[in-house]
Amino acid sequence: MNENGLSIEQVKRLRETEPQSVGYTVFGGWARSEEVTAEFMVFSNGEPSKALRPRSVRVLDNLNPKTGEVAQEWQGSGRFSAPPSSNTVAQNTNGLLIDYLAVTFKNPDNGLQIAQTVFGPGLPWTELDRGGYGYTGSCSRGSVKIYHGGRGDASGTVLVVASGDGCRQLEDEGVITDALYTEEGLHPWQGFLSSLVDFGVNFPRIDFALDDTEGLLDLDVIDASANAGHLSTHFKEYRRVRSRSILDGSLTGDTLYFGSRHSNMWVRVYNKGLEQLQKGIADTPDVWTRAEVEAKNSRALALVNAYISEGAAAVAGVLRSILDFKDPNDNDTNKCRRQTVDWWLIFLDHASKYRLMMAPASRTVEKVVAWLARSVAPSLHMVANANGGGMGLVHALIEHGGARLRSYHLSMLAVASAKGNVRYEIPCFAPCGAEI
Repeated sequence: MNENGLSIEQVKRLRETEPQSVGYTVFGGWARSEEVTAEFMVFSNGEPSKALRPRSVRVLDNLNPKTGEVAQEWQGSGRFSAPPSSNTVAQNTNGLLIDYLAVTFKNPDNGLQIAQTVFGPGLPWTELDRGGYGYTGSCSRGSVKIYHGGRGDASGTVLVVASGDGCRQLEDEGVITDALYTEEGLHPWQGFLSSLVDFGVNFPRIDFALDDTEGLLDLDVIDASANAGHLSTHFKEYRRVRSRSILDGSLTGDTLYFGSRHSNMWVRVYNKGLEQLQKGIADTPDVWTRAEVEAKNSRALALVNAYISEGAAAVAGVLRSILDFKDPNDNDTNKCRRQTVDWWLIFLDHASKYRLMMAPASRTVEKVVAWLARSVAPSLHMVANANGGGMGLVHALIEHGGARLRSYHLSMLAVASAKGNVRYEIPCFAPCGAEI
């Protein structure tokens, strides 16, 4: 019997059932020896959120089907379960790493409890005396931090941030583990991110990193190629930043940036070995260059979905589609058709270009009101005043527009009608606080 009152027999009976059908929502967890540990998060006596329902909950029989021997551990296949002793996991796949992860949970009632369970089931969290990123409070476990108490746009959300060290920590702790998703044929990170997508989180940022320890990427060669225009890219600028020691002038950092850090996607290529040496980590490869794709918000979600669907090849393909170095001896007038240089192709494992599919932005009456206030209101004011200060022409324009409504207008009207008598506020372009 565990602290939630579930015996091992009761958990077994949950094998392929919907959790709510027995009055509980079981959120992840694993079983060990002859008892179920307290890693099960159970919600009862209330209507559970659909987002809390894993696809299936089951505990495997404590018997190895091949040898007939009693297994050392029970393994649960809930979407976020993980064996507590599993601290060995491949930290990359085809040289690919998740090197930064930020997600927001949108559950206002128990978002902090859910985030702590997802990113550290049964592991201790330390409450801190400060917040960050617009949140008033935070807690941490090593290099993984959770921010709560959101204000303004962050109200009702919880933000989880795992740095590069935090991502490696999640692997070492067994939060990201091979044992979870082998049945689905997914790499552990694919499975974990898939679960987060199913859960409905947002991705403010995610970094994918590809490492080169064979000398394929030479920063001087990349710089020269970019400077000569021998690349196909949608980025409008690039820059190289080198830092040196004041004491002896030795190089302490070397990074090429493509794009703007304020955009939803940009790329950096840098001397990772040199960075590690500056941190006092001497046991590094002789040659170590890293290429990172940083994606934010909608681009991050699209990149995550591509990785879940196609694996590391999708990330490499996206990198090639946004940054493709070309053979300087190819004279095709269309730069996009020129041959890719060998060193870039080999580094990306000959990945085909992969175009991210972006979900179309939803249209709502609120967004239309914001657009009218921002872009159309000045023109309406001008037209009304040019017409002798009367509203007759404006009303005529409204009537004329009614005959040209399209399907998406009617859809927005239907949604607005379903909400009832809603008063839409005009955004603070002018005059602030006004209502319609």
